[in-house]
Amino acid sequence: MTIAAIIPTWRRPADLQGTLERILACDPPPDEVLVHVDAGDADTPLMLSNFPSVRILTSSETAGPGGGRNKLTAAAESDWIASFDDDSWPLDNDFFARAPELAERLQADLLACRIHERQVSSELTVDSPRIVSSFVGCGCVYRREAFLSTGGYVPLRYAYGMEENDVALKLIDRGGRLMQVDELQVFHNCDRENHHASPRINGSQVANTILLGFLRYPIGLWPLAWVQFANRILYSLRKGRWRGLAWGLCQAPLLCWRYWRYRRPVSARTVMEARSLRERSR
Repeated sequence: MTIAAIIPTWRRPADLQGTLERILACDPPPDEVLVHVDAGDADTPLMLSNFPSVRILTSSETAGPGGGRNKLTAAAESDWIASFDDDSWPLDNDFFARAPELAERLQADLLACRIHERQVSSELTVDSPRIVSSFVGCGCVYRREAFLSTGGYVPLRYAYGMEENDVALKLIDRGGRLMQVDELQVFHNCDRENHHASPRINGSQVANTILLGFLRYPIGLWPLAWVQFANRILYSLRKGRWRGLAWGLCQAPLLCWRYWRYRRPVSARTVMEARSLRERSR
């Protein structure tokens, strides 16, 4: 069982350098490491010349993190893919040996890792592996062929609230098994609360909520998508995240029009199964 580490990046060479150093220091390291440098980033390829073993992919047009992961997964030659951001890395030195073994033992198509942000808490309990309805793209491991069978991520520039939920729905619809495995730990050097409060990200989460429903829900469940859209707006208001809301509301119909060709509805049963799993995990 071979495993590749993939990282999409854009204009953060210092962060990426630290991440690569930590990934390559694992024992054993991944069988291959691939990095996608998005359009308009001339500095990162220069830094990557210090890592001759890393395969570099680029885009002439903006692909976004999801589009980058699609290209990286397609280009990889390994059975399993470990997905990171340019500021996330495994905390376990033997991560790349254990992850495929755990996935095979659990008969899972995707493992969602325990994500730590800014500090590693030793007080968190480690629960038994359990079936879940989604994952976080900066710390997960998936079977390459299972991911490719879904068509991958919709290539959005701001994909918050869309990309992982979308791929998860498509995996579940194909009989895939997603497992949360707390013993696989990943550190993400990010302040999520402040990051998600930024206008562009707050607005994109609002717009992407309706986009997800439009692309994946059967027409009979579109009312549910509108309810989720309203709930996302109310959530932003309760959190005091006013900035970006107007932009997100304007973006919603534009995104649906732009990406309508990606519409491939899953079954109503899949949507309700994912909702049930999400409720049980709260």
